[in-house]
Amino acid sequence: MKKVVTFLFIVLSSIAIAQNNTVAKQKFIKVKLNSCIEGEGYHLLLKEVLTDSRCATGVDCIWAGQVSAIVAVYKDSKFIEEKTMVLTKTVDAENLKWINSYLNQSQRVINSLTISPYPNVKKVIKPEDYYLEIGYMQYN
Repeated sequence: MKKVVTFLFIVLSSIAIAQNNTVAKQKFIKVKLNSCIEGEGYHLLLKEVLTDSRCATGVDCIWAGQVSAIVAVYKDSKFIEEKTMVLTKTVDAENLKWINSYLNQSQRVINSLTISPYPNVKKVIKPEDYYLEIGYMQYN
């Protein structure tokens, strides 16, 4: 019986010690139109919103729509590449992977990409008002 109690004590103690006490916080980076955001030597630039066919707030639609935008990457003021991203209501793993490859991933996991503001039937969006919002979990 002593052996069983000792064994259980050792197992439970090791489980308690091995638990990770990291805390995750949801955070966002905003990349404004024609404005760079720095990320570990790389800079992201939202060059242009090409189309925005998302269903505007206040309207009933058959299709949720999508928004497409050109995002460019620079490093040390040198152009690296650009990509036309098509964003819908669902998260696109390919876009997340592409963004992740250029941003510092040491303590964050990118989980959302959104072009804002969202269309509204009562308000016209000026091209300069658009921005790319990158959502991530920050781990301490």
